[in-house]
Amino acid sequence: MVVLYRSADTTQQSEMCTKQIVQCLEDLACVRYPCFITGDVNAPAIDCTNLVMLENCSDMHLLDFAIDNGFTQWYGMLPVKIASWMSF
Repeated sequence: MVVLYRSADTTQQSEMCTKQIVQCLEDLACVRYPCFITGDVNAPAIDCTNLVMLENCSDMHLLDFAIDNGFTQWYGMLPVKIASWMSF
């Protein structure tokens, strides 16, 4: 399980930083068993339901990673009790 937080700060949202995050995720997700990545990547430009970008920005690298590696968003599928616990 990988836990990730990407700040909404402009430095964290930069193309260079986003590419570095994706490279780390690729290294961590390159395993032969199920991999869960959880956290908040602050990527409002990604429509996770339809797997499309709402605007052109560095978030495209995160979306490409998710699609290329078969990841999906589960937040809306969690029971309320767990979702409430995660929103500390």
